[in-house]
Amino acid sequence: MVGDIRTSFLEILNEIDWMDETTKQRARDKASSMETHIGYPRELLENSKLDDLYSGLEMSPDSYLENVLNLTTFGTDYAYSKLRERVNKTDWISHGRPAVVNAFYAPLENSI
Repeated sequence: MVGDIRTSFLEILNEIDWMDETTKQRARDKASSMETHIGYPRELLENSKLDDLYSGLEMSPDSYLENVLNLTTFGTDYAYSKLRERVNKTDWISHGRPAVVNAFYAPLENSI
């Protein structure tokens, strides 16, 4: 379906007359380089990658408040650790919620 949408977009792009050729070419390049995240990542089934990702997270079965604080700190630390890194468009960590059934475009990653 995503391929059909991309193909239709490129066809429509060729027919419009309100864009100059340079802008159309940039739109074609962007559409061609768009990453797709469909279903769930194979990495989700690799326990070693999940263990590495969550290695610094401490959870306790007895303290809900402590768990919430630890999760908040872990998420914030992880987000800050990515600040100066280059965006990895194939990274599934930010798209790792396979139970969410919704299509969306992420402009920062140029992904759908």
